[in-house]
Amino acid sequence: MSGDEIYEYVAWFHDETLPVDDQCHEWPGVVGIWARDPESAQAWGDELAKTCGDTFVRSTVEPWPISAAKPTVMCVVGQRLTAAQIGW
Repeated sequence: MSGDEIYEYVAWFHDETLPVDDQCHEWPGVVGIWARDPESAQAWGDELAKTCGDTFVRSTVEPWPISAAKPTVMCVVGQRLTAAQIGW
């Protein structure tokens, strides 16, 4: 995928079945996304995150650190993954 990079996409969710003061009420989900730019990665990640059963709150995107191992779960912009496949 010439010109594309891997971005670390982090989505934050609320589990509405838990009390707000429970430490697991807000939780992050992480996936690596191949994209041409961070905006594309974030837009696609947000679309995937909104399929999760918990309430989507916000997201962040950063270039995947070169020194880090490849992400455990990775997709390409446009590739559909279920929340279960991602691990959310």
